[in-house]
Amino acid sequence: MIEFWDDITHKMRDLPGQLHPLLIIAGDTGSGKTRVAQRLDKEGLGVYFNLSLELARCLLKSEDTANLGVSYVLACLRHAESSRPFVLDHIELAFSLKIQVIPFFQELARQHPLVVIWPGEVYGGLFRYSVPNQDDYSYFLDKTIASVNLSRKNGGKI
Repeated sequence: MIEFWDDITHKMRDLPGQLHPLLIIAGDTGSGKTRVAQRLDKEGLGVYFNLSLELARCLLKSEDTANLGVSYVLACLRHAESSRPFVLDHIELAFSLKIQVIPFFQELARQHPLVVIWPGEVYGGLFRYSVPNQDDYSYFLDKTIASVNLSRKNGGKI
């Protein structure tokens, strides 16, 4: 929906002045997150990456998998050579690495502006991934990060 798009582009314009130039676009399955990410790339507002695919490619080429930190991820994404924000979709692999995901993305954003497509919800600074009682359930509290929640009601139309 137009209301989401306007909110997203407005918050993206504010990114350069932030300590952590990071925007989280959250939504459950079917809410249109990937369409938003791809539209940001198509309209020249960001550079789209499937993070799980990019990390998998780097991991296959590397023998040193013990140092999967911010510098490693940046090296995997540097082929884009762009000042536009990196738009990271399909971030599920980051959760399986057993890192603190929100601080990780904040540190990454200090190096390069970032839009993260969050597979879950964000309300009042509470970031939820998965659902309670699932093995991969995680939540984080940080009220300083800009976020936009996509509603399933829009049917993925942006």
